[in-house]
Amino acid sequence: APPPPHLGPSRGPKLYAGRLSPFHKHISRFQNWTSASVAKLPDTISAKDLGKLLGITDRWVRDLEKQGVLKRKARGQYDPCECVQAFVGWKARAEVEKVGPALKDTLRERREQEIAQRIAIRDRTLINFDEALAALETICGLFLAAISGLPAQITREHGERTRIEGICDAVRRRLSKRFAEVMEAVRAGRPVGGAEPEDDA
Repeated sequence: APPPPHLGPSRGPKLYAGRLSPFHKHISRFQNWTSASVAKLPDTISAKDLGKLLGITDRWVRDLEKQGVLKRKARGQYDPCECVQAFVGWKARAEVEKVGPALKDTLRERREQEIAQRIAIRDRTLINFDEALAALETICGLFLAAISGLPAQITREHGERTRIEGICDAVRRRLSKRFAEVMEAVRAGRPVGGAEPEDDA
């Protein structure tokens, strides 16, 4: 008698474990086949007995024969080992074909999303994160530098200028700290809080 069909663990069924439960129900009866168990099988069996072996009806056996899945050896007789191998292979192909369209749909959706993203980047409706942060840092730096230059523009009187410089330096340090906190929150994906209350002059 031919060796039993190889029905041990394989990569294919694991990939579709969530979708192949009907398939596993059919092949589970053959998982523990050994050479000894195969040797006990007769050379040929009837459609009814083959149906019991495969877990299907004898009418289904005859339908599968018409489809070319199962082959009859003699009048109403089938080779059990050959039919088990053919049946398991047919079930595996049928289940993979069911999964195929879903995988194609997923790949198509991802491709469409990628194309939409590229168009958004090209049209500048979507800006790269690092690019946006760099622009923000530049704006903040210019703003802080402008504050530092205010005292010299306001007065040339040394005492008054020193007083204004102290005020501007305090504001610049507070804003610099706040800008750093905002950018860190943006990098980490945390919500950015509202403006801090102004200190009383």
